[in-house]
Amino acid sequence: MSIRKKMILILLACTIIPVFFVGMLGYYHARKTLESLRIEELKSIADLKVQRIEDFYADQKKHIMIAQQRPTLKKYAAMLAAFSGNFSSMAYETIRDELDQALKIYQPVYGFINVFIANREGKIVYVLDRSSGRDLLGRALPDLWGKSVVDGENRIQLSDIFASKIETGRFSMFLLAPIRSDKGQFVGVAAFETDMAPIYELIQNTTGLGQSGETLIAKKEGDQALFLNPLRHDPDAALKRKVVFGESQAIPVQEALNGNNGSGLSMDYRGQKVIAAWRYIPS
Repeated sequence: MSIRKKMILILLACTIIPVFFVGMLGYYHARKTLESLRIEELKSIADLKVQRIEDFYADQKKHIMIAQQRPTLKKYAAMLAAFSGNFSSMAYETIRDELDQALKIYQPVYGFINVFIANREGKIVYVLDRSSGRDLLGRALPDLWGKSVVDGENRIQLSDIFASKIETGRFSMFLLAPIRSDKGQFVGVAAFETDMAPIYELIQNTTGLGQSGETLIAKKEGDQALFLNPLRHDPDAALKRKVVFGESQAIPVQEALNGNNGSGLSMDYRGQKVIAAWRYIPS
């Protein structure tokens, strides 16, 4: 090879190699910058959705606290506290009609699907929407509510999410409030059934999440994480899809259910690499 060709090759090498390294450095810098921007966006979206979920249930609890103090509810819940008689008797129908008038206003205004009252022994003694719950009268509270019937507990509690047995694809949750007589005695529990649709609509809103992003909620169930809402990539996931703690999938969910807040590159429930932000919601 002539000296001239060697000089040309050396000059080309001296030009191409620096350009290559500068290009690579620019690429990685741009990539890191884009990742950082995306993570900050996801953190903002996660924080906003957590706040809106908390606000929704805080508002629901306020409505129920008002209902708790209604004289009609306190009076007739006290009368039903030891009721074990005939649910078709005139005496019971009088109490039922009075409760209907007191509680029907809450259905359209606050979006409650149904209202139940259980006595202090945990027996259901009143159902507002009897077309869907008449057969529950006189029965023991389901396990879904069991922990809430505790004398001395004054706080409003949330039940687990459950699937409707009547309407396919509908999911609900109960907000449970202890009822006390005018003398302060524990006389029963009022259970307000609320539709999960408004929360799911909020959670599944993909604004700012591009063509593949999504938001999900889950709860710890033993050594597993149970998904609580339909997913963008798995519409039937609610109350069905699970991941075992310690597995290499759904890392953000596992982190959140372990009480951690964070963000970064991670692995989702499909085994796909993702940019994610996760938040723990105690309530």
